[in-house]
Amino acid sequence: MSEYTGISNEKIKDLFCNEIGYQTPKIDIRGAIFKENKILLVKESVDGCWSMPGGWAELNLAIKENIIKEAKEEAGLNVVPKRLIAVLDKNKHNEPVSAYGIYKIFVLCELIDGIFEKI
Repeated sequence: MSEYTGISNEKIKDLFCNEIGYQTPKIDIRGAIFKENKILLVKESVDGCWSMPGGWAELNLAIKENIIKEAKEEAGLNVVPKRLIAVLDKNKHNEPVSAYGIYKIFVLCELIDGIFEKI
């Protein structure tokens, strides 16, 4: 794992020390929300980069429930998820490679209400 990701053996051990059994991927759900041909992006608190609103899927919530929650929490928007538009394996599309397997699910959402603010 360390050779593949470039992450130290110590960090790999820390990441997986509480995991038992078969390693399964994490799921990151993102909402594609458009208004007047503009897509909503929010600033990530972890790294300061811009991305579509979303985050880790929460246990016992459906994909659509997760994106409704995330759009409200991160952007103050009420949305209706319309359809799944993409599923990506993060390690095949982003650098750096993560120690965890991560699937990114993108959902096209209809804006019900809320304000896009230009920053």
